[in-house]
Amino acid sequence: MFRTPALSAALICSLVVPGSARDAGADVTTLQRTLELVRQASRAETTDAVTLRQELAAQGDAAIPMLFAVADTGIVPSGVVEPEIYVVPPPVLATIWATFAELRPSAIRDHVEGFARADVPARTRMTALRLVGGTGATGDLVLMAGLAAPERTDPSPDMVAAFQRALATLVDREPSALRWIQELFEEAHPALWKPTLQVISRSQEPDRLMALASLLGAVPKADAFVIGEIGGLARRGLGTLDEYVRGSVRGYLDSKDENLLRAATRTSGELCDEAAVADLIHILGREDEETAKIAHAALRCITSCDLGSQASRWEAWHREEQRFWREESHIWIASLRSSEPADVARSLNKLSTWRLYRHELASAIVPVLDRSEPSLRRMACAALAALGSPAVREEIEPLLHDRDPSVAEAAREALSRLSYRVLIGD
Repeated sequence: MFRTPALSAALICSLVVPGSARDAGADVTTLQRTLELVRQASRAETTDAVTLRQELAAQGDAAIPMLFAVADTGIVPSGVVEPEIYVVPPPVLATIWATFAELRPSAIRDHVEGFARADVPARTRMTALRLVGGTGATGDLVLMAGLAAPERTDPSPDMVAAFQRALATLVDREPSALRWIQELFEEAHPALWKPTLQVISRSQEPDRLMALASLLGAVPKADAFVIGEIGGLARRGLGTLDEYVRGSVRGYLDSKDENLLRAATRTSGELCDEAAVADLIHILGREDEETAKIAHAALRCITSCDLGSQASRWEAWHREEQRFWREESHIWIASLRSSEPADVARSLNKLSTWRLYRHELASAIVPVLDRSEPSLRRMACAALAALGSPAVREEIEPLLHDRDPSVAEAAREALSRLSYRVLIGD
């Protein structure tokens, strides 16, 4: 075994950055053994990562202060009275980071939570963030905010980036963390709002839109940012849309804050929220030209038609669309199931001219795509293209290989048109 003079408690603890572990008193024997293992591996020509990881993990939770100190500084002392300091090789550092996964997350938290103070060096807090991201759980979200901006101090760009990486790592490991993200958001420094929202948006969780919507109202000053992030996801066709998300945004369409109103107006369009049409028509009549322009674009996006910028024209259109949906639509939808092709064709032509409930109408037309008559399949593609509901793209795609060339061409045309989205604000 590689032997060195015994290390004093003071020398070992001098490597451990100020934190709860030093205050509680460290197991000097374990720290010394841990340091020897790291020193031996660092001086060896090659590193057996598996063996080193096993030996380090065998030291248990008491090794955490020393492992953290080495991971943080990247150095170890030679062990003499006036120690020579040298750099730990990257393979050894990588093994140390891997070893943390073998130790108890609660013990790691007990060690690093003492670093959430303004007097702790930023480098050390970034190391702690990386460690919490790699080993922490949903209950550590607030700790991450404290490490990045202790006592609400302004974090540097590097610290913000470190926070975002750590949060993304934790969310990737523990998707359920999104359910508790509101607690972090309420405690986070404003500089951490945007990276938090970006982590949610970039996660692979189908409930990410729900997670974003749950943040609305938690920090009122951040609501415009949250609504914008929801709109960005919807614009890219990501996440699962439902009434909770649409309704959460719709609730801001009466905001007195012009910037917040614009964000909600734009995002309501991107969410294709038909229930917001009446509010958007009202906003269209506002004196603020920029807000009215966004409302006009949102109405175009939701309805796939353009009646200009006059609110009165949209109001008349809205009344007639609602009347048709209440009084006539069920009759024409029922005719789609007729055994007579002429009846189905008339219904397709009629239903394709309405816009307010275009997603519901498109869903009603989808079964016609399976009819045996090529002419009806072709007309159904044309009707779906006219309605402009992207929700039925997957149902149209099989017809690209239809045995009838004219149907396949109609499917290609429909999919091409359904790929187009009105850009809110254009």
